[in-house]
Amino acid sequence: LDNVFIERLWRSVKYEEVYLRDYQNVEQCETGLDSYFAFYNRRRRHQSLDSRTPAQVYSEEDSRVSDGRTDNSKDIRNKLERVTSGSAR
Repeated sequence: LDNVFIERLWRSVKYEEVYLRDYQNVEQCETGLDSYFAFYNRRRRHQSLDSRTPAQVYSEEDSRVSDGRTDNSKDIRNKLERVTSGSAR
């Protein structure tokens, strides 16, 4: 697996959460990161996902699989990978 996906995610975490907060202890940091990842996956809309959240895209993917409609699942995965890598704008 290519590191670029993880590097892009950590860049987002640092610039959108960590650098903006003044964590006083590990507990505050864990709470902040939990909140950020919930936001990132459930509320933060991504341009390359047609203004949908990753959770919405995964939910749609699950629906297609259960309905037997898996024809564009590869396209969805590719979009998610581009969002994570920062290559889709």
